Amino acid sequence: MTENVADIYNSGWEIDLGVTLLKNKSFQWYAKANIAINDNKVKNTYYKDTEDLPRATLSNAHQFVENQPVNGWYGYKFAGINPINGAVMTYTGNGEATLDMSVSGATWPTPSVFYLGNLTPPVVGGFSTSANWKQLIFSANFEFKTGHKIKSFNTFRSLDARNRHTSEANRWREPGDITNVPAMSEAFTTYSSYMYDILLEKGNYLRCSYMTLGYNLKPEWLHKIGFSTARLSFTAKNLFTISSYSGIDPALMGSFGYPNSRKYTITLNVGF
Repeated sequence: MTENVADIYNSGWEIDLGVTLLKNKSFQWYAKANIAINDNKVKNTYYKDTEDLPRATLSNAHQFVENQPVNGWYGYKFAGINPINGAVMTYTGNGEATLDMSVSGATWPTPSVFYLGNLTPPVVGGFSTSANWKQLIFSANFEFKTGHKIKSFNTFRSLDARNRHTSEANRWREPGDITNVPAMSEAFTTYSSYMYDILLEKGNYLRCSYMTLGYNLKPEWLHKIGFSTARLSFTAKNLFTISSYSGIDPALMGSFGYPNSRKYTITLNVGF
């Protein structure tokens, strides 16, 4: 059932800029850029603080917490692996490390819930350039996003019972082991299904959306074959992405979907 559960405040601004960098009879060079910054906050909702969130909701779902972004990540801060039993430890607000609550007889402090980051990029933008020199033409377009956090799927599935990452070779095996990879489990434990700060990575990236190089055939060549104009061009799409993200594609931001593939095309445009 759909219901109104919160007020949301949105604000932001966007700038578009276009300039002519150089222009003469044989060479023209242009550039464009835009950037948008958005700030949204949840107002007047059930959960006034991160500690109000039910622990059972701290998995993949995004929650509404007052004065935090709409698509905020909430969970625990990773404090390491207990060398005694290989269980995940987390921090309290006072900086104390806690045991996995699933450990029988644990009397350590209850872990605190923290705001871990924003799924929605607060800053997005792009820039492009184009140039013409005699018959040659060149154009390129770039896009970027920054300021957000996305799941590290290489790490995310290393805490549960599913297929394992190669880092599992360094997992806890016996008392005394010092590692940041928990003991292997055949099923979900209390903490294995929760969200941790180590399960998130910066989603910042800069992508070359496309790059095109073309050539306009000379009119004196075209008249002989009955064309008025003709352009031969080569385009590369998704040529490269610059990002610190350890996964396949930071733009994907989910477990379902196909990453942007690199494509090459050759095009011939003619006019009569």
